[in-house]
Order: sequence, then structure tokens, then C-alpha cells
Amino acid sequence: MLDHAFPDALELFVVALQAGLLPVQAMAELQPMVHPMVGDGFAQVHRRVAQGDRFADALDALVDALGVRALTFVGTLAMAERTGLPAVPMIERLAEDARRHRRQRVDADARELPVRLAFPLVLCTLPSFALVAIAPLLVGALSSLRAA
Repeated sequence: MLDHAFPDALELFVVALQAGLLPVQAMAELQPMVHPMVGDGFAQVHRRVAQGDRFADALDALVDALGVRALTFVGTLAMAERTGLPAVPMIERLAEDARRHRRQRVDADARELPVRLAFPLVLCTLPSFALVAIAPLLVGALSSLRAA
């Protein structure tokens, strides 16, 4: 579930940055709007910054909360913080890559669906077909044999 929620959080983060919020402010504002695990990571980063940690150092809390999927995001934000480069274009690229990766996973799941449904289809449909189509024929043939 988190693999589907993280790209959405990245997109919302980009929108918040484009609206003029600082990355720390964006995390604080987006915390209630995103998946609870992502929101907890955002809240931990905001809490650590409020306690006096540097933003680049506080981002480690996001990696602790989300794992390896957040490493590129955290590295990009830390680099933008240290160098002063704008973070929006880089985060937009990350969001686009995450969205593409999520679409590929969904497509792969959709291609696996017929294989997953084949067994229940054969297991449930074939016996009912035999019961509905073949059983009356057998009953009719047996009754005609008895009559003769």
C-alpha cells in the first residue's frame, strides 16, 4: 500500500513547494493528508526541525519511517538544502519516476490477473456447466434406456 501512497505524497509535496512553502512547512501541512506512514515520517522530520536539528539531518527520520523507498527523496532534499538549488524540478522528476514505476506495477498485476483467475474459473464454472448442460442429457438418456 505504501508503494502506491508514496508517489501521491511526492506529487502533493511538489504542489506545496510550487505554492511557496518551504520543505519543512510542506511536510507539516501535508502530514494529515497523506498515508499515515508517510505522514508519520513527515511529522517526525517537522518535530526534529522544531527541536533544533538541521533540516538535512532531520530527514533521516523519513528514511527510518519509510525505508529505502525514501532514500532518493531524502538525498535530493538534503542536496537542495546544502547547495541552495531549487528542489522543485528535482522532486518533480522523482514524482514522475515514482508515478511511472507505480503504473508499470499496476500493468504487471493486470497481466497476471487472467492467470490468477483461471484456476477458480475452471474449478467453479466447469462443474456447474457439467451439472446444468450434461446432467439433463444423461438423465434423459438413462430414462429412455429404462423405457425401452
